[in-house]
Amino acid sequence: AEVCMPLPKDARRADGRVNVPAVADALGMALVADEAHGLWALGPISGGRALTTAVVPEITLPARDGNPFRLGSLKGTKVFLCAWASW
Repeated sequence: AEVCMPLPKDARRADGRVNVPAVADALGMALVADEAHGLWALGPISGGRALTTAVVPEITLPARDGNPFRLGSLKGTKVFLCAWASW
């Protein structure tokens, strides 16, 4: 759903940049940060099932050709992982 709310006083830093942790806290949203790579992910209200880290466990899934594919084989590259379910 849409959320409209006033930003907290600490939502903007002195340099004009957004204070993402303050906004996430005000919205009650999960926040995962990989500061070394400048990556921040702000997610919907999680109901307590939020990710606590941006580190993905080793996953092996069948590729389109049927052969196993290890996510770890992409280590050192940026990866976008999208999960979808029809329910």
